[in-house]
Amino acid sequence: MARHPCRGVLFHYARVITSDPVAEADRHGAMADARIALCIANGVAIDDIDPSSGYDLSRRAYDEVRQSWREMVEQHGFNELYDRPRYEKAHAFWVERRPEFTAGDNWLEGIYEPIYQAAFFNTTSGEYMLRNFRTHAEVQQAINAQRPYGDSTDALVIVASPDGVEEVESNDAPAAPGQVILPNAA
Repeated sequence: MARHPCRGVLFHYARVITSDPVAEADRHGAMADARIALCIANGVAIDDIDPSSGYDLSRRAYDEVRQSWREMVEQHGFNELYDRPRYEKAHAFWVERRPEFTAGDNWLEGIYEPIYQAAFFNTTSGEYMLRNFRTHAEVQQAINAQRPYGDSTDALVIVASPDGVEEVESNDAPAAPGQVILPNAA
C-alpha cells in the first residue's frame, strides 16, 4: 500500500488493546473500515477486499506476499525452527481465503531445498548453535559427536527434518548415542 498521512495514526490505533470487550469489538470494526478505505484509495477492487478484516485479497497482494517470502529466503536463508511456522501461517491465510491462487503453488520452489536442521543448546553457557545437514545420516552423526553429555554441553537437541517432524532430546538423563531416534529419510 502507498503511504498515507493517517497511516501512523492507524498503526498506533491498531496496537491499542482494551479490556472492554465492546470497545475491543468496535476497535476491530474501525480498523477493518480503515483498511477498506485504504484499499479503495489504492485502487483495489471491492470484490478483492475482505469485508470482515479489510485486507486486500487481490492477485497483486498475493503475488507481493509470495515474492516477499521468496526474497527473504534468498537473502537470509530459511530456518526450519523459526521460519517454518510463520511461513505456514502466511500460506494458510491465503489457502483459506483464496485457494485458487495457492493451488499447486509452492512459494519456495527453486530457492529452498528441504534440509535437516539441528539446534544444539548449551544450558551451562547459554550458547545456541544451528547446523544444516543434507541427509538423515549426517545429522545423526553430528548428534552422536556431541556426546558424551557428561560435561553438560549441548543439553538440548532439537531436529527439524524435511517432513516437518521435530525430535527433542535432553541430557537431563544422559543417553547412549543409539537412543536418539530420528525420522527415517524419505
